[in-house]
Amino acid sequence: MVRNAIKTIIGLTAIALLMSSFTASNHLEWQDWNVALKQAAANKNKIILVDLYTDWCGWCKRMDKDTYENAGVVSLLKQNFIAVKLNPEKGGAVYEFNGKKNKLA
Repeated sequence: MVRNAIKTIIGLTAIALLMSSFTASNHLEWQDWNVALKQAAANKNKIILVDLYTDWCGWCKRMDKDTYENAGVVSLLKQNFIAVKLNPEKGGAVYEFNGKKNKLA
């Protein structure tokens, strides 16, 4: 009886670990704006996708949960885009574009 319980626990743990390794690849790797520009320059076949968000925005959080965790969307974005998350309310951040440095609020 105890042996069967141990085998079941080990089996379920192995399945959980396997599933987590598959789902880990279904997440977008969000880049910083300055890093994304360098990647875009190196890989001219990808477009920069900028997701503007704020900490208080409920719809932004829903988009993260419902859209950016959808396996089909993640696959398409990884293939064709460099994903950037940008909070325009974050003070002190410096973003470079066309040789000019820009600072938001």
